[in-house]
Amino acid sequence: MTGQSKRPNIVFLFADDWGRYSSAYRQFENGSTVNQIVNTPNFDKVAAEGAIFTNAHVPVPSCTPCRSSILTGTYFWETGLGAILEGAQWDESIPTYPLILE
Repeated sequence: MTGQSKRPNIVFLFADDWGRYSSAYRQFENGSTVNQIVNTPNFDKVAAEGAIFTNAHVPVPSCTPCRSSILTGTYFWETGLGAILEGAQWDESIPTYPLILE
């Protein structure tokens, strides 16, 4: 493999409406929260070996427009697709990270 560039190994986990409920967040909290009783050992392992976000923001408080932003790296209104709902068709001319990384 000398002289060859390696392809990136990226794992991106995204769970709609999950919020910040994972035992990995216990260390960042004070007091009694749901994370004190929720145990997520597999997620905790991935977070410990990678990155965990403690101060993240979304461009819109609704999951489907957020997905279009995450896929493209742009604001959802720039895609012309405010929502990716059942039956909606993605515009294949819009570049997305999964296709770029493919």
